[in-house]
Amino acid sequence: MATPSSSFVDSQTLSPQNEDKRPQPSVSENIESVNIDGVRHQHVVFSQDDPENPKNWPKSRKWYCTMVIALTCFVVAFSSAVITADVKGVVDEFAVSEEVALVSISIFVVGFGIGPMVFSPLSEIFGRRII
Repeated sequence: MATPSSSFVDSQTLSPQNEDKRPQPSVSENIESVNIDGVRHQHVVFSQDDPENPKNWPKSRKWYCTMVIALTCFVVAFSSAVITADVKGVVDEFAVSEEVALVSISIFVVGFGIGPMVFSPLSEIFGRRII
């Protein structure tokens, strides 16, 4: 269930002892329940002039969100490859074999593949705030 950005709260408010005190979305009338095959699903529906609707955001905010995601992807990919230029330095500095020095790159790349396969289903089952 999506919530508007105005209802984001800090981790202290989301602790289990404060679970009943969580703020409700300010636009709860935008959430509709739909039964599909006996399973209740909740959908967020925006009105045409709703400022929380991403379609109504100014171009600057849309570009900001796009660039944050793009730069994050670039930095993560760059950080996995940057060490390959100086594997010899890692071997010399820590007195290990080249194979051991390459383990850090291997684990990082395996994390690229395994991470989304594990965390995507978990976020769908338990929600994104827990993950």
